[in-house]
Amino acid sequence: MGVQIPRLLFGVSHTNSIRVYFVDFHFKKKNSDMTKLAIGSIKLIIPAGKANPSPPVGPALGQRGIPLMDFCKQFNERSKVYKEGIPLRVKITVFGDKTFTFIIKSCATSYYLKQVCSVSQGSRDMAAISSISKEEILAIASIKKLDSGLEHLELETICKMIAGTARSMGISIQL
Repeated sequence: MGVQIPRLLFGVSHTNSIRVYFVDFHFKKKNSDMTKLAIGSIKLIIPAGKANPSPPVGPALGQRGIPLMDFCKQFNERSKVYKEGIPLRVKITVFGDKTFTFIIKSCATSYYLKQVCSVSQGSRDMAAISSISKEEILAIASIKKLDSGLEHLELETICKMIAGTARSMGISIQL
């Protein structure tokens, strides 16, 4: 299999609240059932329930030959479990026969921290701008635990990661 090394990072496109990251790989990667070869990957941040074929989602998927309406319908259906409008991270794997699979991950930790603390952005100089309780950190950790890549970690470890992010944003932790 080998290590996935990005060959080209085409750039980042920002339009309103949707971000698109383009990544192509040096080599072809076989998927889990070993029948198809992945030719690339696209990372998007899309608000829950609001995927549509307009820019930047449409051009990002269209240039890879992905059926836009199929993706939008599937994404909107699978993102119904989240509160509408929250930014979800999506990783789309594109295969040679123009089919795709995608994984939806929850929001970035900083989004949850900003919502809980009612701040618009973190501190630039690490000065305390707000505080958060351990119970609130535990609530965020229980949401993040559902993400692929974090499900094997203990809740305490995820809480420590969230506390580190909070401190870097200038949010103090109440004991």
